[in-house]
Amino acid sequence: MRNKFHVSQIANTRFDAIESGQRFHWPESVRRSPEDIAIVSRSTPIGLCRRQSDMPSHLKCGCFNPPGPRDNRPSMGDTLGVVGGNRQRMNIPPRDQTRPDGSAGLGTPPLAVVVVTYNSASVISGLLDSLPAGLSGIPRVEVIIVDNDSKDRTVELTEAHTVQPKVIRMGRNAGYAAGINAASFLAPSGADLLILNPDIRLRPGTAATLRERLRDGSVGVAVPKVLHEDGSLAHSVRREPSMTTVWADALLGTRRAARLGLGEIVADRSIYERGGSVQWATGAILMVSARARRIVGEWDESFFLYSEEVDYLRRVRERGGSVVYVPEAEAVHIGGDYQHNPYLSGLMTANRIRYFRRHHGVLPTGMFRLGIIAGETMRFALGPGHRAALRAALTMRVPVPRQGAALPS
Repeated sequence: MRNKFHVSQIANTRFDAIESGQRFHWPESVRRSPEDIAIVSRSTPIGLCRRQSDMPSHLKCGCFNPPGPRDNRPSMGDTLGVVGGNRQRMNIPPRDQTRPDGSAGLGTPPLAVVVVTYNSASVISGLLDSLPAGLSGIPRVEVIIVDNDSKDRTVELTEAHTVQPKVIRMGRNAGYAAGINAASFLAPSGADLLILNPDIRLRPGTAATLRERLRDGSVGVAVPKVLHEDGSLAHSVRREPSMTTVWADALLGTRRAARLGLGEIVADRSIYERGGSVQWATGAILMVSARARRIVGEWDESFFLYSEEVDYLRRVRERGGSVVYVPEAEAVHIGGDYQHNPYLSGLMTANRIRYFRRHHGVLPTGMFRLGIIAGETMRFALGPGHRAALRAALTMRVPVPRQGAALPS
């Protein structure tokens, strides 16, 4: 029987709190094998193991152990890091290292494909159909589907598919970041992660092309060229949110601001044709190196949906890793839910402001928020999405979503 996992509660605990050294209460699992069902009670402060010493022995399964508090994490690759207040050289061996005699050393680590679903029955089969070709050239692959309590046939279709992925049933809509963390817990500690939205369609060889870039130890995340359903280029690369980007998007509109190189969306043809380092890219498809997982740690579940990838990729860069756009790798993204769903538009807006506030003072955050308010006020009559975004920017409150709203794309 295919492995199934159920987690009944994963708290939206901040990463800093997780790393504070508190011990976690783990109830008994239903079975005594790490491959079998493990149910975590609602009293559990955090649903997934962060340190193997805090787990029952029968549940230890190779989860990664962060090397200390977030602010003291070493840099990516063989660089000078700060550990315990002392500067020291972190000797992290490059992947696929060869011995002096030329034979293989560490070997090729596994790849874990992570997909977080929520009422994704209309798109999940198409993604799974694309995996055999998209993952060609990768010898060791594990596919993990994390379902956020879908009410449609998502789980049924997933379990019946010939890909035969592992399925984690979260038991509630825990959010995108929590789903990624749940899958990361089950994935081998040395595995790279290919994180996919359920409405992604991989082109042949995409995974192998992305993974080739991760051979460079300084690369923490690789992202592919993303295409629309009609084959046209999607501008998936972004600039770090700033006063310039928010006001340019507000006053000029996102398309014109992108063409002028002022907005958050990057429209520069050179990056899409030649590739290279970027600040961040949309989280619909990302390949995260095992090294980045080990050094950067978990995704921040407090964002629930949206801005979690902005936060994670910023932390990759802060630790000395690079985010690289790889145009030779391609994927199709159906996407666009937030444009038609007022709840998702409001949630995206509120999280943009929350993210900016984390890294700037009160006055800059106020001006950033005012830029969003100005832009959405100018576009108030264009649809319910803009009106929901304006309400969220004014109140920092997001109404309860309509039943069955899909995960963002």
